[in-house]
Amino acid sequence: MTPLQPIRDPGVRMRWARTTRQALLWLVLGGGVLAAHAQPATVPQPSDDEATWALQWENDLFARGRTDRHYTNGIRILRLRTGQTLAQAQASAGGWVQAYGSRTGGWLCRVGDCVPGQAQVAVDTYGAQNMYTPRNLRRAVPSLDDRPYAGWLYLGNRTRLMDLPDAQGEASRLQVLDLSLGVVGPSAGAGAVQRGWHRLVGAVAPQGWGHQLRDEPAVQLVYTQVRRLPLGPLVDVLPHWRLSAGNVLVSAAAGGQMRIGRDLDGFGHLEPMQSAIATAGTPAQSARRGSPLYAFAGFEARAVARNIFIDGNTFRDSPATRFITRQPLVADASLGVSMRIGSQWRISYAHIWRSREFSQDRPQLPGERLAAVQRYGVIQLQREQ
Repeated sequence: MTPLQPIRDPGVRMRWARTTRQALLWLVLGGGVLAAHAQPATVPQPSDDEATWALQWENDLFARGRTDRHYTNGIRILRLRTGQTLAQAQASAGGWVQAYGSRTGGWLCRVGDCVPGQAQVAVDTYGAQNMYTPRNLRRAVPSLDDRPYAGWLYLGNRTRLMDLPDAQGEASRLQVLDLSLGVVGPSAGAGAVQRGWHRLVGAVAPQGWGHQLRDEPAVQLVYTQVRRLPLGPLVDVLPHWRLSAGNVLVSAAAGGQMRIGRDLDGFGHLEPMQSAIATAGTPAQSARRGSPLYAFAGFEARAVARNIFIDGNTFRDSPATRFITRQPLVADASLGVSMRIGSQWRISYAHIWRSREFSQDRPQLPGERLAAVQRYGVIQLQREQ
């Protein structure tokens, strides 16, 4: 986590920068060490429905000025599967997770009018926590014309269906149905996490978590469809559209991503989290190996009908949000790179620019500056098959 304003105390600034550099260094070195211990010989081809793991961190630490506000931190652990044919999944579904995935894959196939023998289905699971704060962490009673404190803790199950193979046998369409269940409010534990992290790095102690959004169940369903359009041996484009429904977010989005690199396949490796509004990215196709190095740029525009972190609690009044209004249109832009480390590890980074999510229901004060764009970074370490 990062403090509210650019850190002015030289001692605190040095401790914060040193701690941050060490954390990122250990993340990269850890992946390198693990990769070095992997077998350098030929990597075996993944068997059907084989699983692996990824760790993802999002934080406005990476933004210029290190402003701790709005969507300020997110962490997610994912269990990714390589997938199997839809027929295999439906015939061998064991356990409720796989049974749910095979049924959902069958539904996606019917919706998309796919050929079952050409479709691959994979079921991923994940756990995540997101954190949201106003601009001023020092106020014990947060301003009523800024976004409230809020935390979101959730578990998710994501079914991916890949079909419409091209001339090379690569899937050219990805459909994703993502269902998450969790809690928004004090039970999400975001306040304890932020206070503990700021205490560790000597940053500003947040004072207003006692006024965060109240506890309520969080149910979210997201459908995404992505197409892959090769533009040559080194470039492809991934246009996508997305519908989100639930008491956390209601929105419709469209966008795309361009990738540049060798041996491009699949649908990308880095998917920024559902940070209250879906960010400019596409769901990772699988846990398998892909291009050794590629760069990407993305954009997404959204029409937002509800955002609990702006509009407030669903089932009770939220006085903390009564002087702000949700922006109906929001956009994200992203730039990033994905790189393989050794034979079985991959590290990916994206920088996100997000337009303003809300406006204040009062005239702007003399000398007051409202940030038009929020910036944050996404870093992910993934073990490939």
